[in-house]
Amino acid sequence: MAHDETEGFFTEGNVPPWDTWVAYLQEGPTTSYILAWAPGPLARMVNDGIRVIPEQCVEWIDERQPHLIEALAARGLHIDKPRM
Repeated sequence: MAHDETEGFFTEGNVPPWDTWVAYLQEGPTTSYILAWAPGPLARMVNDGIRVIPEQCVEWIDERQPHLIEALAARGLHIDKPRM
């Protein structure tokens, strides 16, 4: 659904484009994330795509794992949520 909603930004498997990937993060043995960057002008479209994913496997970092923002900032990567 996100693929159609975002005109192909997300793949049919709900994966953001590989060239937006910033990091692969591993938390424990069973939890991992792909951290992807959404360009500001696409934020509204990406948000609309996130909203229609029934598996809820894609979310904004501050909503799903807010502690990661602090951990990434400690390593020099500062994240601002786009204004929509």
